[in-house]
Amino acid sequence: RYETTIFAITSGITKVSKITDLPVDRLLYRGLGGQILPRQFWDAYDECTVTLLVSARAGEPTQAVLDAVRKLLCKPRPAASGAAATQAYDVSVEYLQLPHDRVPAALREAVAKGIRVVREPREAGAAVSLAVAVVEVKFQFEQHLSREFSNAISAACDGRTVAIAHIAAKPHSFRGGVEFGLMSTTTDKRTAFAYSGVAKQ
Repeated sequence: RYETTIFAITSGITKVSKITDLPVDRLLYRGLGGQILPRQFWDAYDECTVTLLVSARAGEPTQAVLDAVRKLLCKPRPAASGAAATQAYDVSVEYLQLPHDRVPAALREAVAKGIRVVREPREAGAAVSLAVAVVEVKFQFEQHLSREFSNAISAACDGRTVAIAHIAAKPHSFRGGVEFGLMSTTTDKRTAFAYSGVAKQ
């Protein structure tokens, strides 16, 4: 059904994708055969995006802070599968893992739901920037969780100063808070890399 319409849309996206610039902090998922998008794409729930700055201590190289932040990130382990399992693979995203003894009671519910990494940690002057998605409405996070959240991450980063640079609400029209924009269907590897929000497997 609608073969001509689908072909025209695909052709238009392919052409536009080659000349369209994307913001460096935008997370996109690229459509590939035999690929399963993560649950954030399918499940609808409220979340907000929190941008953090983890500052280096006096005289400390930024790389040391970057290494400390990266130690807190991990990908969920795939479930055990039998011989009859599908060959489709999961586009898994990274999560921020906080030590259980460093998580205050007010944060435990949000941490249990998973703190998804939206933008990989990167150097930002004398600090490291990281953006994560927290399953909580922006207003509730700002009013009740922001201080505990920054303190918990500071404790997990060996007492380094952590500041919340920005909090953004998830657009209500987006499912699961996944911002996918134009989904690339091009076969051009350079363009495909630009549109890929995850490492290709």
